[in-house]
Amino acid sequence: MKPKSLLGFELIVWWYRFLHTGIYLETQLPSIPLPDQTSMPKTVWWFTLNTRLISQRLEEVSQNPDKTNFFGYLLLVSAYRGIFATFIEILNRTPDFLARCQYVVGDQRQDFYITAQFIRNTTTHTYDPHLRLSSTDHKALIFHTKRLGRTTIVFDFVYKNALPQWGGDPHYGVSCRYDAQACVPGTSLWDIFSRSTLFRLAELCYNLCVAYRMAEMHVQEQHGFSSSSKKVRRSQSKTS
Repeated sequence: MKPKSLLGFELIVWWYRFLHTGIYLETQLPSIPLPDQTSMPKTVWWFTLNTRLISQRLEEVSQNPDKTNFFGYLLLVSAYRGIFATFIEILNRTPDFLARCQYVVGDQRQDFYITAQFIRNTTTHTYDPHLRLSSTDHKALIFHTKRLGRTTIVFDFVYKNALPQWGGDPHYGVSCRYDAQACVPGTSLWDIFSRSTLFRLAELCYNLCVAYRMAEMHVQEQHGFSSSSKKVRRSQSKTS
């Protein structure tokens, strides 16, 4: 059984898998052959499916393959909401993880936290289909930046510089820069962060969680080995 301290990290792993698998399925959706309504299942589990609605949506996607479809859009919104909300909860509930993230991110830790919190608030609180900022989220962002003494948030993270064990592209990372004063209510989150930037920020949240979880599991295994070794030594001494 996994230690309780690690169970909370499972959710962000599931959200990240959902993001990747969902993006792939979105690319395949326009090429899926349109089903005949009469051949579609009418009931799944305890749900009665609206086969006419499903057929219309699939036809719409098929006829507009170059446009973002409803499946892909809601996938991104849901996945980013899940990843950033889970990440912030883990930070707030796990002091050791917070300290580890601050160490890895270094002097940019406040900019990173403000950015992750900002995305979490916007994707969680909004009911606007275009993820437009509410006045509450704008005020929260301004409040955090006032504590910094500046309104411009700058985050430039390169994996190789922060994690020497990184074996990928030495220049790979994520970078963003935005002015909190310009993020007025009504501004869409998509106009503040590009899709690539949002994806890489979510990816960083995931990577930080996985790195910490692996380190914790390694420590747990070492402690377990040490305890069993001591028991063996004690039993050997008694036998001798």
